[in-house]
Amino acid sequence: MFKSGCKLYKIFVFIIIFYTNGLFAQEINQISGDDHSKINKFLEIAETAISQGNHTVGATNFNKVAFIYWKYNYYREAVDYFLKSSVIYQKSNDYINLKNIYTNIGVIYTDLQEIELSEEYFRKSVELARTIGKQEELASSLIDLAYILSAMSKFDESNQKLEEAYKIAEQIGNNQLLLNVYGLFAENYRNMNMYDKSSEYKDKYDRVQQFAQAQTMREEFEEEKVESMAEIQRQKLAKKVKEDSLKLQQIQLAFTQDSLKFAERLSKQRAAQIDVLQLDSANKALVIEQKEAKQREQEALIKEQQAIERNQKFVIYGTAAVLVLALIAAISFLFRFRDKKRANKILAEQNREIEEKSHELSAALTKIQKQNKQITKSINYAKGIQGAMLPDPKEFNKYIPDSFIFFKPRDIVSGDFYWFRKAQKKFDLQRIFNVSKKEEFSPLKEDDYFLISAVDCTGHGVPGAFMSMIGYNLLDDITDKGISRPDLILEQLHKGVQVALKQDVTDNKDGMDLAMCQVDIANKKLNYAGAKNPLVYIKNGEIEQLQADKIPIGGTLVNDPRFTLQEIDIDTDTYCYIFSDGFVDQFGGPKGRKYMAKKFRNLLLEIHDRPMEEQREILELTIDTWMGDSYAQIDDILVMGFKLTPELLTVK
Repeated sequence: MFKSGCKLYKIFVFIIIFYTNGLFAQEINQISGDDHSKINKFLEIAETAISQGNHTVGATNFNKVAFIYWKYNYYREAVDYFLKSSVIYQKSNDYINLKNIYTNIGVIYTDLQEIELSEEYFRKSVELARTIGKQEELASSLIDLAYILSAMSKFDESNQKLEEAYKIAEQIGNNQLLLNVYGLFAENYRNMNMYDKSSEYKDKYDRVQQFAQAQTMREEFEEEKVESMAEIQRQKLAKKVKEDSLKLQQIQLAFTQDSLKFAERLSKQRAAQIDVLQLDSANKALVIEQKEAKQREQEALIKEQQAIERNQKFVIYGTAAVLVLALIAAISFLFRFRDKKRANKILAEQNREIEEKSHELSAALTKIQKQNKQITKSINYAKGIQGAMLPDPKEFNKYIPDSFIFFKPRDIVSGDFYWFRKAQKKFDLQRIFNVSKKEEFSPLKEDDYFLISAVDCTGHGVPGAFMSMIGYNLLDDITDKGISRPDLILEQLHKGVQVALKQDVTDNKDGMDLAMCQVDIANKKLNYAGAKNPLVYIKNGEIEQLQADKIPIGGTLVNDPRFTLQEIDIDTDTYCYIFSDGFVDQFGGPKGRKYMAKKFRNLLLEIHDRPMEEQREILELTIDTWMGDSYAQIDDILVMGFKLTPELLTVK
């Protein structure tokens, strides 16, 4: 029933590649009607069994429900039902099933990119394997944990687990476990830049694999030899059966010939007897035929009389039926005439009422159209205000020439907005006292920072636009005070939204998600912090991703958040992209599904070395084609791309 840990080698190789490239979990599929019925059935069985004290049956059916959810990528639901069964196995000290449950949960959390939780459950699986005492299970669990530690770049601890697994695999002579150990040792040492050790374990891996293949070929040869000997015996037996069959056919032929001669003599004797019997039979048949002719003549007379009587009855009944039908038709016509007259009267009354309602609706429609025109005019005016608030994208190109901003609001005004500005490393009192003065463009200097952010506010349209104005002004106020480190800006922005919306005394939970970048010119670095929105960057043809903290800006879920500061060295050409979720969440394509983050990153990797303006045009054409004529835009779309080079950050 459970997925064995010792067979996870290929799965974890895929997971490591998946994690290294910054990929997300697959999209969720629609559960079929048949599997929905199975889920309800299993849950009913589980509840009945638990109520009757049969907790083991309850746990088994919870597991069946979890596997169905897992099949359709409903990972959270699958974990919930695995955890329900784990509670039952803990109480009953069923360590074998509990270990398998923890292994399944660990695999699901790797699919969800929640590597820390995956590590936690694989560690639990290892401890239970030690308790159970089965060496092969313990070695498999240690290898599973080692793969996760390797994915988290904890290579030393991963190698410790592999050493323990190696000793067990060598002791019990399990070549498959040795292959997994040697393969991961080689990968770990390669990542630790210890290429001699990596090559040593790669050679061991190849030798074990060759030995296993040779063993398999030898077994196949022995089986083939045995089968060949058996085939020779079968051929000898078939030949003997064929010879015996031929002899039997010859005996049957001789017997048949003798039987034919005897039958011929017997036939001649019987022919004479038949001639006498036929003559007597002919006389008797003639008498019978005469009697039957008389009987047929009498029956014909009776049938003729019955036919005359039937015709008379048909005429009488037919005439009566026509008269009855004519009477029914006359009565029906009278009723229909009366009903039609009544219906015409009702229809005339309804037409009068409809005409009155039509006049009322026409007046209401005119009023609504007028109000809609006024509202649209007001929103268009608000669009002008929002446009005046946002900086000109051309200003962005002045600071970073190789850059673009793809901005596509869903409605007239937008809940997404972009923000950038130059900031000084030194604290500037004059900036605080002259915050109302519009900042003019001036080239970047070595002691400057350049701040860039793509912000996705709660909602879209008019509510989103209000939030965008609050966020934009707060970012200006925070950086005017000399705060320029991305993680500290996000902490101050969170508090500012809480205060602006009075979230400590209201039920308001609005806020925003964003990625904040700081270009450190002197140190040639890009510093990043994110609230739910990541940073994707490409160096040397390889795409990477810095994960954001899963904490939104605003709301009362976290009152005093701490955001993670991450950095990238700009030692070669680096293509950076920050964005809202409007692009990846857009429905479209032949199956009406979301575009998804994986497809979006593949598109960025494909076009990253083209001119920035061409990249913006490709993104716009791609999303328009994806939506087509069948799907409307569901959210605001914002993508910012910029190229950083060591030469750009070398300010004279």
